[in-house]
Formats: sequence, C-alpha cells, structure tokens
Amino acid sequence: MKKILFVIGLILGIALFIILVGFLFYSQIEQTNLAGKKVFTSEDDEQIMVSDENENIIFSYSIEEWQKQAGEQWNDIFVEPLMAGEDVVGPESFVWFTAVSAFPGMSKIGFSVSTYEKATNVSLFWTIDIATKEINIIGEKNIGIVGNIVWSPNANYFAYSLNDGEKKGEFLTADNTTTLKKEFVLTGEDILHALEGEYLSSIYYPNFRNIEWKEDESELIFTTNSLEETEETRWSINLGTKELIKI
Repeated sequence: MKKILFVIGLILGIALFIILVGFLFYSQIEQTNLAGKKVFTSEDDEQIMVSDENENIIFSYSIEEWQKQAGEQWNDIFVEPLMAGEDVVGPESFVWFTAVSAFPGMSKIGFSVSTYEKATNVSLFWTIDIATKEINIIGEKNIGIVGNIVWSPNANYFAYSLNDGEKKGEFLTADNTTTLKKEFVLTGEDILHALEGEYLSSIYYPNFRNIEWKEDESELIFTTNSLEETEETRWSINLGTKELIKI
C-alpha cells in the first residue's frame, strides 16, 4: 500500500511540476510580452524564436508545428487549390520562415512562410499568439520571398518588400489586416512612370527599403534607388488615393 501511495504521490508531484513550469513559462511571456525582447528566426530559418534581455530563449515555434496547424485549417482557408506557378502547393510546400516581426500590442508575432526552389515561389502571412500558439492567416498570397515586415501604428495594415530571386526589394506591397486584401503593389515600372520626364526604358531595380508609416496610417513612406546608381529617392504613397509622390 505504501508503495502504491508513493508511486501515486510521485506521479502527482511530477505532473504538478510540469504544470508549474508550463505556467511560469507562459505567464512570463504574458507578463513581459515582447517589449524589449528580440524576435528572430534560427540560422536554418526553420524556427521562430524570442529571447529575453539576457539572451535566454523564452519562446520557440517550428516550421513543423506550423505545417501541422496550417494543415488543419487549409481546406477552409483555400477553397480553391493554392498555386505556385503551375504547381499546387500545400502546407508541406512551405519549408521556411522568411520574415518575423512583433505585432503591435506585443502579444503576437507576425511572420511569413515561403516555398523553396519552385519555378514561382510564393509566401503567406500569419500571426501567432505567443501565449497560446494560436495561428491566423492575414493578407493574400504573395509572389516572391518576403524581405521584411513593417506594421502600421494601429496594426490596420502591414507593408513589406518582396524579393524575386536574387533581386532584393523588387516589389513593395501593403495588406489590410481587416479585409485581408492588398492595398497596393508597387514595382520598378511604377517608380519610373512617377519620375515622368526622367523615365527610361533601361533596366531598373528599385530596391524598396526604409519603409515607414505615418502616425495616422494614411501614407507609407519609403526609399528606392534613383536612376543614378549612387543616389536614392524618398517617396510617399497615399493609401486612399494611391498617389505616389517624390519627396
């Protein structure tokens, strides 16, 4: 009888310890959120990680976890097959995290997952709650690999650059987190047309970068290469009118 009680006590003790550790782990994240923390991907881009001020890892999330969770939602999200060029793709086709960023409010992480070595690579945006690991898709499918994510002040929009092959910042786009639709997509050709008299038909790579939102979320400000390789140009685009202005 004593042995049975000892075994039961041991099991209960271990269970209580696991629960306590889990509670402390998640309560730490809930209390501190992401303020002052570093959000990044592992060297192989297969994990999202969060470290504290002492560089201790306090949160991790793997691409395998995402594939499993996304697979449970996939058919509800994509009524029609999701295509990457001529290929039908599923959760298993997205094999790496290509951008991560703390979501405004510091309780979620926004991230993108991308396909690899397809004739046409595509990316998807999601958020993950750092306390529950609940994930939700946001925005539309993107052609290309996401370079970075910049949230608007109230998280109504997020902007990002897209890389096409080895070309960095080939496109600039912004999505609406409520409608899950794109607000705009800018290309190098759009920039050349906006230059009017300076328009050239020669090859031009914009390299969209230094992306910032106005405080009222009405405009997005960014930098591109100019027509002269040693110079750069600053722009703004109005989300309502889609007017592109050189500033």
